[in-house]
Amino acid sequence: MRKAQRKIQTKRDAQPTQTKRDAQPTQPTQAKTKRDAQPTQPTQAKTKRDAPPTQAKTKRDAPPTPSNTKQEAQLTPTKRDVQRVVEMEKKGDRRNGKAGDPQEIGQLYEVLIHDVSAQGYGVGRDPLGRAVFVPLSAPGDTVRAKVVQQQPRYWQGEIVEVLQASAQRVEPRCRHFGVCGGCDWQHLDPKTQTSAKQQILFETLRRVGKIDLAEVPRISSSAQVWGCRDRARFHVDEHGRLGFFARGSRQHVAISRCPVLHPALQRLVSILREYTPKLLLPLHEICVLAEDSCETMEGSVVSEGSVVSEGSAVSEGSAVSEDSVVSEGSAVVVGAAVSEDSAILEDSAVSKGEQHLFMDICTVSSEGWLSARAEAGVLLSFHLDHAAQSWNAAKWKDAKAEYLGWFERLRAEAVDIRGASLWCETKRIAQWGEEVLRVGEEGVRYRAEGFAQANFRQNQVLREAVRSVVARVSPRHLVEIYAGSGNLSFAVVKECERLLALEGNPQAVEDAQETLRRLREERRLPSVGIDILRFDDRFDRLEDICAKMAMKVDLLLVDPPRRGIAKEMMQQINLLRPPAIVYVSCDPATLARDLHGWIGLGYQLEHLEIVDLMPQTAHLEAVSLLRLSHPRPATRWQS
Repeated sequence: MRKAQRKIQTKRDAQPTQTKRDAQPTQPTQAKTKRDAQPTQPTQAKTKRDAPPTQAKTKRDAPPTPSNTKQEAQLTPTKRDVQRVVEMEKKGDRRNGKAGDPQEIGQLYEVLIHDVSAQGYGVGRDPLGRAVFVPLSAPGDTVRAKVVQQQPRYWQGEIVEVLQASAQRVEPRCRHFGVCGGCDWQHLDPKTQTSAKQQILFETLRRVGKIDLAEVPRISSSAQVWGCRDRARFHVDEHGRLGFFARGSRQHVAISRCPVLHPALQRLVSILREYTPKLLLPLHEICVLAEDSCETMEGSVVSEGSVVSEGSAVSEGSAVSEDSVVSEGSAVVVGAAVSEDSAILEDSAVSKGEQHLFMDICTVSSEGWLSARAEAGVLLSFHLDHAAQSWNAAKWKDAKAEYLGWFERLRAEAVDIRGASLWCETKRIAQWGEEVLRVGEEGVRYRAEGFAQANFRQNQVLREAVRSVVARVSPRHLVEIYAGSGNLSFAVVKECERLLALEGNPQAVEDAQETLRRLREERRLPSVGIDILRFDDRFDRLEDICAKMAMKVDLLLVDPPRRGIAKEMMQQINLLRPPAIVYVSCDPATLARDLHGWIGLGYQLEHLEIVDLMPQTAHLEAVSLLRLSHPRPATRWQS
């Protein structure tokens, strides 16, 4: 007995030195040493970078046994693993598209770009016939691209050199383009961007939705391609710098200017950059929203050719020299004069108290008129980092006082700040000035921290497109889901006898109800029955709410988020079986998926058009109309 116990005890004592778990601490030390050595050993980093494809293939082929841990995956592959990979390459791994093609991270290829993908990447073929996706390339470019991501039948690359530039390529205006993730296509001319969006939707419907259109959909392009974004979300890094996320990651990119922003927001960025980081450091983001207003200035004579740089001042009615060009974002100020052949420097000061308008267009027409935007009212919301939850009462009091002073200073800096709010997580801590901006003829309420389309001008085009499609149906009873704060609800209200708008966000429901109350008080609504209710598609049933409200649905209006309509909601719509559906979508892939499902249930695609709300990006809004042509029994939704 003692002998047996001595054996067990000896084995137990020896176990710590034999287990893999205790042997592992030496492995992270090696990994850390490699990581620390990378800056001085680029060759080693490159070798490490070239190694993962073989490891990934070995890891994919390995059986999911309990011993197959993360630490073991980092170890050098065994001879058996290497031999397996070699044999697979000799036989030809079909998942790589061609027999014998190794995975070549870092390999260079010459690629002719012939198309653009839905993600905004240029698309081409390598010499082996594999599909290649290259960001920042243009159709017609011949580029030398490096493999950075390898997939079974395609790879993603990055441009090493543009061997031959396409005629469709232009010089980007933003110094941060290519690093910042806000824009995809500043290197493409506007006509190419417009046609690319048409082709993207056309091809996505064919490939994903199995829908063959007779022709590419009509598109309402944006006349204004710079200074057109009225909404932005700035992130604040650990140094108190404003910026956006980098392309393809959540890495912070500090910005000094952004030419796609509304000029009032551009001015705001330049002011915020001058502030002490002490005020910005506790924040993790700042949301801004600008109210757009448009005026046409008659009588200004600006001939072709002279250069008036961005941010400079030009008076209303002043004659600028022959051959002049007024750049985007320049301020048109009453009283200033510009002499012949003069150049006004970038960021020229606008005197405090002067009335000024911001330019809309870059190249002034030969007729000599200027289209200008009045400086807009702006809303801000400051969002504190989660660490602020631990602040005591005295700290909160000081913070409110500091940000109130900041708000007052911003209002005095030639920016029309209508209101600002201070937030910690989902709780509003303080509010100064107005809470909302009222936009459009109906005065729909929008908040800086809430959802709004990024381009109010093109949003009006979108609303009119939806109204026109709804008018073709002439519904008596219209139900809208994902109604938001009423952006589309109040655009279509005159086209039906009863409207039921459903939304899940309680703040958006409250704003829509407030707009409805005000319009009724002002007697600006027709004799239409309107109900705006909160609706949670996870728990509430669409069929029950329509029955409770005595709604016989003639038309369903749907404007879902980018992910499309949830499967549970699709089941409910299928049970409701509306005779017509108007579907507004911002994502071609989810649109194609949902249209394919509806067509399978007996609907027919009658109308499809595109509205371009965000130039310089691959983003688009599609408005589609479906009618139930041959009703079938309700079945479970098949996507």
